[in-house]
Amino acid sequence: MANSKTLKLLFVEDVPQDFELAGIELKKSSINFISVRVEKENEFINAITDFKPDLIISDYSLPEFDGMKALKLLLEYDSSIPFIILTGTLNEETAVDCMKAGATDYVIKEHLGKLPFAVREAMSRHDAVIEKLRAEEALLESESRYRSMFENNYAVMLLISPGDSRIIDANPAALSFYGFLKNELCSKKISDISNLDKQKKMEILDLALQGKEHHYYSSHKLFDGSIKDVEIFIGPIQFSGKVLLYAIIHDVTERKRAETALNESLMQKNELIREIYHRTKNSLQVILSMFAIQSNFAKDDKVSRILMDMENRIMVMSLVHEKLYQSRSLSRIDLKDYIMDLLSSISYIALNKNQKVAIIEDIDPVEVLIDTAIPCGLILNELISNSFKHAANETSKVQVTVKLRALKDKTIDLTITDNGPGLKEDFDLNNIQTFGLQIVRNIVEYQLKGSIERITDSGTGWHIRFKDDIYEERI
Repeated sequence: MANSKTLKLLFVEDVPQDFELAGIELKKSSINFISVRVEKENEFINAITDFKPDLIISDYSLPEFDGMKALKLLLEYDSSIPFIILTGTLNEETAVDCMKAGATDYVIKEHLGKLPFAVREAMSRHDAVIEKLRAEEALLESESRYRSMFENNYAVMLLISPGDSRIIDANPAALSFYGFLKNELCSKKISDISNLDKQKKMEILDLALQGKEHHYYSSHKLFDGSIKDVEIFIGPIQFSGKVLLYAIIHDVTERKRAETALNESLMQKNELIREIYHRTKNSLQVILSMFAIQSNFAKDDKVSRILMDMENRIMVMSLVHEKLYQSRSLSRIDLKDYIMDLLSSISYIALNKNQKVAIIEDIDPVEVLIDTAIPCGLILNELISNSFKHAANETSKVQVTVKLRALKDKTIDLTITDNGPGLKEDFDLNNIQTFGLQIVRNIVEYQLKGSIERITDSGTGWHIRFKDDIYEERI
C-alpha cells in the first residue's frame, strides 16, 4: 500500500478517546486517511453505503452494537472490504472465531502500535485479491471473446495439444471442411490427417510453441478420403490455464493447381521464346552467309565493302539473340560478356584482312535489356570498324580502347578512342556525311535518348552516355 494513497477508514467505536488514539497512531506511521466514527447499527449501514470505506476498524463490543454483527452486515454488502477487530479484551478463542467469521485481523488496544502494520497488511492483501480478481475477469473475458471468435469464424480452426499433437477442439467450419463429427475429429491427432511424417510434425509444433514457426504448407486427408492442399498458420495461445496451439487452416488446393498450371505455362512460354531467339539467330546467320557469298562475287570494291559492313551489322544483332538463347533471363544479357564476344568477332574480321589491330577493353559488368544491348553493339561495331579502316592508313598497328562504366543512376558511360590521325578540324557532328556515323548518332540520340561528344585529345575518340531505364522489361 503506497503511503501517498488516502484511505477512507470507518471506525465502529463508542469511546471517542480510543478513536482519537487510533488516529494518532496511524498518522505517526505516515498513513494518510480520512475517517468516520459510528456506534449504532443504522449509522454503520448508512456509512458503508454513503462513505464507501476502504477498510473498517471495529470494537468487538459496544453498548448498542457489536463487531461480529457489523462483520456480518459487511460480508452481506461487500466481502472484499478488510475488517479489523480493535478491542480492549479479546481471548484467543474469541479471536479465532472472529477470523473464522471473516475478519481480516485483530489488534488489542493495549498494543495499539500494531494497528498501522495491521492496516497496511490488510490493504496489501486486499489490493492483491482485487488484482487477482481483475486478472481472472480479464482472462474470462478474453477466453469468452476467443470462444466466440473460434465458434463463429468462417476460417477452419483447430486447437491442438503441443505435447502429443492431439486435436483438442474444432470449430464448426473445421467440421464442415473435414467432414467429421466433432467427437470423431477431436479423437484424432494431427498426424492422422496430415501427410507430414511424425518427426517433421513434432519439429513444427515445437517451433510453433516457441513462437519461431508461424506458417507452413501440408496436405490433409478428409473424411471421404480426398486430399486437400492446405496452408496453415499456427501459434501458441493461453486457454483455460493451459498453453495450447491454435491452427488456422486454408484450403489452397485450387490455388496450388493454378500455380502448377501457370508454372507449366511459363516453362512452355520460356521454351518457345528461347526457340524464337534460336531461330532468329539461325535466320540471321543464313542472311550473313548470303551477304558473304554475294560479296565474294562482287566485282566492285565499293559494293563489296558495303556488303561486308552489312554483314557486321547483322552479326551484331545475331550475337545478341545467341546470348539471350543461352541466358537464364529472356530479356536481359550480360553487357560485358556480349561486348567481349563482339570485340573478338570484330578483331577476327580485321585480322583476316591482314590488319594489325589491338583492342584494349575496360568494361564494368552490367546486365541490360535487349533493347539497350543491340543499339550499344551497333555503335561499337560502327566506331571500331571506322577506326580499323582509317587508322590503318597511318600507322602499322591500330589500337582501339573501349571503356564502359555502369554509374549509380543506371547511366552507362561509354568511351571509344583509337591511335589514328583523328578527324579533320572542321568536322561537324551535326553535318555528318558518312553512313556509319549517321547510324551512330541516330541510335544514340533517338533510340537511346543519350548524348555523344567527340574527344579531340589524340586520334579519334567518342564519349557516349545513355540510360538503361528508358525501356521496360517485357518478359
